[in-house]
Amino acid sequence: MDEVLFLKTTSLSEKEREIIRLIAREYSDSVIAQSLHMNEEALKRIIQSIGSKLSAQTREEIVFNAYRQRLLP
Repeated sequence: MDEVLFLKTTSLSEKEREIIRLIAREYSDSVIAQSLHMNEEALKRIIQSIGSKLSAQTREEIVFNAYRQRLLP
């Protein structure tokens, strides 16, 4: 396991982890934003932050790296 990636993933908030779970279920940004009572622009910023922490450029990479880091069952 890449130590830098591990350190970044340990800094994920519970909300970020929930967003990853919803992305893994292939929910759209609008559905995720509504379910978490936030606007889509705020959600997109959080997804960008998650991507940075997981060294991911796309939603698919976020999910793949989250599974790899055992952040998803």
